Amino acid sequence: MAVEVQSEQGEERVFVTKIKSTDNQSPVREKIMDTILNNVFNNVKDERILMEYLQYIQSNHSHLEQSFQLELENANWEIVTRLLYVILTEHFFECEPYQLVQGLNVIKFKPNQDATLDSSSLSVQLQFYIEDLYCLDRFTLDKTKKLTLVEYGPTKESSCVIIHNYSGLVSVVEKYFGKTTTGYEQFEKDLDNCWVNMALSKVLSNERMELLKEEITKMNCKSVPEYIESMLKQDPSYSHVFYEQFHRRGHPTHPFVKSKVGLSVDQVTNYSPEFGGTIDPRLIAIHRSKGGFKSYDDQQEPCPNQFIFGLFPCIEEKVRDYFKMIGLELQDYYLNLIHPHQLSQPVISQFNQDIENNELIIIPSSMSSDISSRPLVSVRSLALQYKQSDQYNQTLPSIKCSFSVLLTTVVRTLNHSTCITSPQFSRILDDIFKRERGNGFGTKIHFVKDLMGIYYYHDDQTGAGGGGGKHQHKNAELSSLWRQNLHCFVTDPTTEQIVSVPALFNTSPISGTKLLFEFIDQLKTNQHITTTSKAIRLWMKHYFQLLLPFYIIMSTKYGVAIEAHHQNTYVIIDRGVPTKLIFKDWDCPRCVPERLDRQNIDYSSIKGTSILHFQDFTQKRAQIFIHVGELLMHVFAHLQTTNDSDEQSWTMEKELIQDSSTILQSTFNQLKSDPIIHDQVLQDQEYFFTTPFAEMLAYTKWRLNPTPSIPPHFLKNPWYQN
Repeated sequence: MAVEVQSEQGEERVFVTKIKSTDNQSPVREKIMDTILNNVFNNVKDERILMEYLQYIQSNHSHLEQSFQLELENANWEIVTRLLYVILTEHFFECEPYQLVQGLNVIKFKPNQDATLDSSSLSVQLQFYIEDLYCLDRFTLDKTKKLTLVEYGPTKESSCVIIHNYSGLVSVVEKYFGKTTTGYEQFEKDLDNCWVNMALSKVLSNERMELLKEEITKMNCKSVPEYIESMLKQDPSYSHVFYEQFHRRGHPTHPFVKSKVGLSVDQVTNYSPEFGGTIDPRLIAIHRSKGGFKSYDDQQEPCPNQFIFGLFPCIEEKVRDYFKMIGLELQDYYLNLIHPHQLSQPVISQFNQDIENNELIIIPSSMSSDISSRPLVSVRSLALQYKQSDQYNQTLPSIKCSFSVLLTTVVRTLNHSTCITSPQFSRILDDIFKRERGNGFGTKIHFVKDLMGIYYYHDDQTGAGGGGGKHQHKNAELSSLWRQNLHCFVTDPTTEQIVSVPALFNTSPISGTKLLFEFIDQLKTNQHITTTSKAIRLWMKHYFQLLLPFYIIMSTKYGVAIEAHHQNTYVIIDRGVPTKLIFKDWDCPRCVPERLDRQNIDYSSIKGTSILHFQDFTQKRAQIFIHVGELLMHVFAHLQTTNDSDEQSWTMEKELIQDSSTILQSTFNQLKSDPIIHDQVLQDQEYFFTTPFAEMLAYTKWRLNPTPSIPPHFLKNPWYQN
């Protein structure tokens, strides 16, 4: 239980933790409590989860106890940094104009009108020290200096609070931001969940990386890309899942980056991709009166049973025999594979009546025992494989599953409507890609087709059993989207590596640098480039020449803004060179109907869906600023650590922004020649080059006050006036 303690030295206050002891504490608990009380950062709301994770480490990985405690401290400061970044960029407070700098920063603001304060508080200062500052106003805090909050009253007297942990920063938000409809206690408990999972992820994945390092060293490989090239000779599809599970750091700025609310620590280690495990999906059958499906193939429209048996012929006989045994007709049901978590309580208890009425059949796990999978970056996505095979599969789809767990700020179920619109939107993309083949669509740029969506759906018009809200929730619990295997985009399986873009920013166990720079070093060696700076610039040019024309053509010519953040993007790298990009996830693109109309695109299949909520088009399109900015940030951070000259880093920053700006301008110039879209090209060109800030969505502020529309926040535009 957290309390605020005032020190004897002036007005300085320190947030510390006091945890109530019990008369019958076990020696194990007592030892853990001693550890906690010796660290000021453990100001947790949810003591239970901290105890669960500490006991898990002690019971299963006792040699990692000290490392885990260290990572708890590191995770605390990582969350403080992320939360501070969000407070500033999402404009929680009305601040006086400021410019972030390396060293001391003083942010002056007024408390919000509805904050829980007495009238004596007139102004507040947040003081912190930045160690490193990057583009997009990203920064790392100097942990050796104090993060303080100074409050000035009407007589100019001040009181000072030292913030030691994210709990202290949440207290600042609660006091001065004030308004919330969801409550700060749950907000902080979710941060506690994220905190322990960040530490767990780091210590266990670090151990896995050490084992990988030993294996790579034994094979006499000098880098991760070189190791993967060797592995491709044994298994041509090895790279995709490897790099998905190589990614460990999560979302770059989200304060709840590793929160998995609803899972036990054992489930976290079983389901999370960075631990390199496997998951056995479960087979269910949904009665046709309560289920549905949508196929990408609108001509044949194979039913889910044909589709699944075609992929896994080894289970067909067993499943048919099982239905005969229980006296039901398989043809009356739709089969589906779902995440095993969806059969746990309390999720499956919502379907007790359906199970009793034989409207939902939970098929015994022995029927699908030949099917396994590996979890991918998004946790709820699974790469399917045959259990008896040591190799990944080059043809089996992956599935995006309903997953009733709070990841970041959203429970990741999958609405039945997404299962319908995603295959339909894939067909629209197919049309666009055929038209733009001359611009590399379908050769250098690919999209992952959503082949089939299968779902439970019951429209209870009578309101029986809890009404429409209950059924709307149920309709999102048993869905799966079946996606194309990425290996179909590979031309040379012996040299091309499918890399999930977020993996590029994870540290290699071989070089100790980000994976991105091992690929750049590979390009430098293979192409005999003399300096690392030249190799970086060439690598980034290759990448931007793939990314930017595609994105501008899609958004400017066709009015399609895909959610092109890194998690939805793959790059195929051939001997160090980025040669192709792959995009996925058609859950929430946004389209401008007028632009589709000008190109005579048939979008009748998605009319009435959220995809045509073009009001969100600007925010979706702005994902490109983060996509590029994140790449640039890691390049500059790398140069700052490897170069003696800060001037060289800044020179490289200007060169890379200029290179990307030139590619943007060239693409706009190409599109201007079409009189049908000339005006909208000028409009978009102005947006990219003369708008100082890109409008994004303020998800953390919205987390405290959910509203039908998410409030905006603004991000620096790297191409402004360039």
